[in-house]
Amino acid sequence: MKPWLKAKEWLKGQQWLRKRQTWAIVGFVALALLAVGFAFARQIEHRKRLATEHKLSQTIQAKQLVEAKLSAEQGRSQKLSEALEVKTKEVNQVVSRLEAEARAVETLQGRLAQMEGQISQLQAELVLSSRAREELAQRMPAQAGGGPTELEKIQVMVGPLGGLNEASGKIIQINPDWQFVVVDLGWHTVNIGDVLGIYRRDQLIAKVKVERVQEQVAAASILPEYRTAEIAVNDRVTVL
Repeated sequence: MKPWLKAKEWLKGQQWLRKRQTWAIVGFVALALLAVGFAFARQIEHRKRLATEHKLSQTIQAKQLVEAKLSAEQGRSQKLSEALEVKTKEVNQVVSRLEAEARAVETLQGRLAQMEGQISQLQAELVLSSRAREELAQRMPAQAGGGPTELEKIQVMVGPLGGLNEASGKIIQINPDWQFVVVDLGWHTVNIGDVLGIYRRDQLIAKVKVERVQEQVAAASILPEYRTAEIAVNDRVTVL
């Protein structure tokens, strides 16, 4: 074979070898780039996964903290509800006791009012009895030396008497504590339940209601809604 042909074949072989080397280098570089890219992608994915796991862990911790606070608030709310229920029962018991005491006080006040009325009646009867004793004492000297003296009976008239004429008298005694007066009008002039007008200088200053009557005097309760001035002894009294 001629020398120039050998050289030509040698050059072709070298060119093919260089091509193979070039392709090998390109392939290696490509593989290296793919490996680096894959590693970088995996590193990014790993970082993302770590960040996601960290956020998930924080979320779980926050959730657990909220659940713990909620459980504590629920326990506190339950305790408050139980305490409120106990206090409500106590308040209801106090209210019931106060209502019972109020009813008892009301009953006692009613009894006290009745007793005050009875005391007022007894005071009036005492005044009338004292007045009757004074009248009897005044009459006894006039009857001295005669036969036995028959004491007049103290009578209490209940209900109206017919055929009475309007008459007037005067206040002879006042009991401001028990709010009654004694007038010099007896059972021939007034009846129990009669309303009397009290005048001063022809001016009506009060009204009273007859509660007890004897022969010469009567006791009457003051009607506060009709009183415009203080009642005094010797004020004129007229049957209304």
